[in-house]
Amino acid sequence: MITGINGRALDSPAALAEVMRKLAVGASVRLNVYREGQRREVVYTLPERPLLPSDVSEGRTLSPAGGRARAPGSTDPAGPRPGDGA
Repeated sequence: MITGINGRALDSPAALAEVMRKLAVGASVRLNVYREGQRREVVYTLPERPLLPSDVSEGRTLSPAGGRARAPGSTDPAGPRPGDGA
């Protein structure tokens, strides 16, 4: 259980929300953790969140890594790409 972040006690949902709004990708955070009867402090670097299907507008598709999202059936101005099935 995480009981604090960067020295701030997480004693309410509002406290958690306030701390989370101030965090950024790549930042190192100090987590106060209670686990198996012991309190510990852990330093963790926040990774970039992966792209999720809900991040893409309706009617668009996800392309493989390095690709771009585009509407189904649309043509790519750069021409066909491997795996386009055209």
